[in-house]
Formats: sequence, structure tokens, C-alpha cells
Amino acid sequence: MAAQSSSENQPNKKAGQGWLFPVAAVLVLGVIGYVSTRLTEPERLADVNHCIGPRDGDPIYKNTCDTPINLQYCFFSDAGPERDMCRNTELAQGQGLDQATLNNDLAELGGLFRADFYACELPFVPGQFEHWNTRRMTAGCVSAEDPFAGPHISRPGAGRTPANSGETPDDL
Repeated sequence: MAAQSSSENQPNKKAGQGWLFPVAAVLVLGVIGYVSTRLTEPERLADVNHCIGPRDGDPIYKNTCDTPINLQYCFFSDAGPERDMCRNTELAQGQGLDQATLNNDLAELGGLFRADFYACELPFVPGQFEHWNTRRMTAGCVSAEDPFAGPHISRPGAGRTPANSGETPDDL
């Protein structure tokens, strides 16, 4: 009599729903993480950079979302970090930046090296926070009372505003 293989001795197993538990567990953990972040650190979910409209629109850099946003733009100068500047402005739905103000800021730079734009949902403002893993300061949304809220430059030796005063000018 011939020896039977071990696979022939086992009854046919039906394909079951064994894949369902790992998928459900990952989804539940994701929902728990989102809800806990929304409850404990809502500013981390307030990033709305997708609301910044195009440069060639009318008005330029228009708020394309249905809610008001706080927009920060930073200009980095070819002349060096001491001429870098950042400004914050609140934009209502459909409102954009003032072309004349942007032109004046660009004229003061001495040549544009780079421009950064960052937007946050109200009541949060663009600023910096310490990344939990790297301990580096990272651009993001923070509460208005946070010490790292407001204009910032992510280049060593840069000024915070054109006058290097740390305050946002009244004209914007």
C-alpha cells in the first residue's frame, strides 16, 4: 500500500474570513488615533494648505475653502537672512492677498530666494512646534497663545519681520 501524503490526510479547509480581523483592527486603531488627536491636540489637524489658491488667480493666493483661514507667507531674501520677512493675515472665504503689499515686501527683499506659504483653520495660527520624535522645531498650526505662534523664519540668522521686532505690522 502506498503512503499517503500529509496534505491528502487533511480535510479540505474552507476559505474563511480570517483576513477580516487584522483589517478591522487597523481601521479601529486609526479611528482611535484620529479622535484622540482631535480631542487632545486639535491644532495638529488644523493645517489647510490646500485652501491657498493660485498665484495667478484674482485675487492672488485666494482662500478657496468655505471657512476663514490664517495665512502666513515668508519671503527669503537673496541679500541674506537679515532681510527675510514673514507676515500673517486672516482671509475670509474668497478673499486673497493684497497685490500692492506683496509688491512692497518683494521690493524690500533685495531679490527673492524662496517663498513659503502656510495656512491654518481659525482659531489656530501658523507657527512652530516641537516635533515629538525629532525634537526639532517644525512649521505647523498652534494656538494663538502659544509662545511659538506667529511669524517665524526657518533659516538661521533670519529676522522675524522686516524691522526684526517680532511683531506683525498693522498694515497687513
